[in-house]
Amino acid sequence: MIAAVAAFSFIPRLGRLHLFDWDEINFAEGAREMLVTGNYRDVQIGFQAFAEKPPLFMWVQALSMRVFGVGEFAARLPNAIVGIITLVGVYLLGRRLVDRGFGLWWALAFGGSLLPNLYFRSGIIDPLFNLLIFGGIVALFAFEQQRRWVLLVIAGISIGLAVLTKGPVGLLLPGLTWLGFRVVKRDRASRFPLFPMLIWLAVAGIVAAPWYIAVAAQGAGAGTGNFIRAFVARQLELLRTGVAGHTGPWYFHFVVLALGCFPASVFAVAAFRRRVDDAQRLSDFRRWMIMLLIIVVVIFSLVQTKIVHYSSLAYFPITFLAALAITDVTTRAWPRYLGFVAGGIGIIWAIVFFALPVVGIMISHSQLDLSRLSHDPFILAAVAVPVGWSQVDLVPGVAYLLAIICALYVFLRNPQDAKRFATILFGSTVIVVPLALARIAPRIELYTQSTPIAFYESLRGCDCYIAPLGFKSYAHLFYARIPPERSARAAGVTPDRYEGWLLSGPIDRPAYFVSKIDRVDHWRGQPGLEIIGARDGFVFLRRDPPT
Repeated sequence: MIAAVAAFSFIPRLGRLHLFDWDEINFAEGAREMLVTGNYRDVQIGFQAFAEKPPLFMWVQALSMRVFGVGEFAARLPNAIVGIITLVGVYLLGRRLVDRGFGLWWALAFGGSLLPNLYFRSGIIDPLFNLLIFGGIVALFAFEQQRRWVLLVIAGISIGLAVLTKGPVGLLLPGLTWLGFRVVKRDRASRFPLFPMLIWLAVAGIVAAPWYIAVAAQGAGAGTGNFIRAFVARQLELLRTGVAGHTGPWYFHFVVLALGCFPASVFAVAAFRRRVDDAQRLSDFRRWMIMLLIIVVVIFSLVQTKIVHYSSLAYFPITFLAALAITDVTTRAWPRYLGFVAGGIGIIWAIVFFALPVVGIMISHSQLDLSRLSHDPFILAAVAVPVGWSQVDLVPGVAYLLAIICALYVFLRNPQDAKRFATILFGSTVIVVPLALARIAPRIELYTQSTPIAFYESLRGCDCYIAPLGFKSYAHLFYARIPPERSARAAGVTPDRYEGWLLSGPIDRPAYFVSKIDRVDHWRGQPGLEIIGARDGFVFLRRDPPT
């Protein structure tokens, strides 16, 4: 039943929206280039070495594209399948830890929270990465309980695959969680598991190392032979600086998890209180989950690059703790203030879902003068795009607001009836998230990226060069289906010099560019560069080969 509901929820309409720049398009383009070149060992973007991520997720996407064709559906389908496995997996684990009811609550908390529900419909790397890490942590927990060495092997395989998905952080997070659990438990009767840890690390290394060794062995002259050095440099850059403007305060991930993991985040708070009547196995697993949550939040609060999905591994412990709090309500008093906090956060999200179409409708009817709020010509041109907002788009916000009010009414009548309160909140989120994606997300895309993507798609199959001008994007690579012979490598220039070569170099075919109206003046007057159109804040240019 859980698998069927999850499949019905996650899989339909996966291909309705274009992939979003950067991350979704980035990984999909890496998978597409594997299919084009037949080279599955090296991760390439623009047919140049890509030193940010290992290849496992791109391998899975490439397999999906091999079956279903290159496109949005195939790029997002792996995460939909991961979502099905995740919900079934947490149910089975919850049933084993407590009972069937607890497993159902854990699955509902995961599928019925905002960001966890949303990211199974995406093409980003994190759902698979997080599932592999969590699988490894569950195996380590089971090893602590049963001392069966096969569990260490399973944990090592799972964590090794995580390292092949996103790098050494896949080893760092479960390793620190295991150490933290050992410190917190303070079990003097058992020795520190140094030898088991070495076995676990060895198995993970056996799984992950062959690809890293194969890439490093190519040597500096083989294109991707510098991957290890470049990869380490990139991770240090993410740690020390806010890359691409993705900065934020130290408490960024606290806010993201509190708001984005709603409603589970509110219920989870109640499970932090000391519990002395749990079975030992459940008590230990609770310590593992609290430690994992702390490790994730602390690590990614220290990292200077702040991106919403960086802390998504925390969805597992948050939803577990939420299920623990909900099922425990019959024996413990439910804190009244948490009910009001849940209602407040829910109303905030309902207002967001409601306000977006309201503002859109007001703009389309010239009832809102945005020039008083922003003087950026690109923003003003982008929001002037006629996207077709209608009163129907108000439905997600109105429906969510009514559900929150209904839940608050139930809570105020009987503060101990947390299960019905939770059912309404989680159930309404399951319904409203896909509804909002269907009605609101396509309108947002029209403001942001539909125009350049339509231009790139119109040039698919054209014997020409295509590039963004003055801003970074990967959309032209994926949506124009650029082949290797029209890449920087084929031109014999490095990626950082490719734009200059297209603008003034000895090109052998026409070059098309997309710029933004607030940046295009820099290139006006460039010899041979002609503006061929402008729309929705974007400007399209062409340069013909020199005669």
